[in-house]
Amino acid sequence: MSVNNHNTAHRLSPEDEEFRHRVENGQFPLAEFNHLAHLQLAYCYLLNQDVVGALDRYRQTVKRLLELNNKDPGKYHETLTCAWLMTVSQRMLDALHVRCFGEFIRLHGDLTDVGLIQ
Repeated sequence: MSVNNHNTAHRLSPEDEEFRHRVENGQFPLAEFNHLAHLQLAYCYLLNQDVVGALDRYRQTVKRLLELNNKDPGKYHETLTCAWLMTVSQRMLDALHVRCFGEFIRLHGDLTDVGLIQ
């Protein structure tokens, strides 16, 4: 699957697809849904949607994951999520040769710093 909104070589690898599927179906352990997992989900959604569409899908998925794990969906933070999705989207544009999330995050390791956006 290529990035429609970015018109780049980015692809959803089989590992990315499996990750996205597990998160969407509530099979991904909430305890492992850390900052890196948030970034990977953003990357997966931005592959075939613009930021607004990705944000809507991301919001629904995260809130559902929280609810399935009996956690308050109010833990979801719209402003931070929007900022992170816009940042990931821009970085995807800056890395047109990247073909999967693993390559993307190796190139943009600074994104793993949760304090980058506050």
